[in-house]
Amino acid sequence: MKRIADSDKDPEIRRQSRYRAGELFLASRDNRAATQEFERYVRDHAEPTATRIEAMQELAQLDAEAGNQKSRKNWLMKLAEDHA
Repeated sequence: MKRIADSDKDPEIRRQSRYRAGELFLASRDNRAATQEFERYVRDHAEPTATRIEAMQELAQLDAEAGNQKSRKNWLMKLAEDHA
């Protein structure tokens, strides 16, 4: 999925693959790679908003599990800003 997200010519395929790569890394407990993919998703894809919000929620949860409260707080604040 990551390779497709990095190289496919179709932007929609790249977008979907980026999020799916994050999910797959999360499922395999590779939290570092999951974080990287979800961060790239949030940075590169403002739409659809619902999926972007889900990615930010995943990032906040990953930071909570890692004990990274500052980053978690930043994601939660960004969620609130995007939802306002």
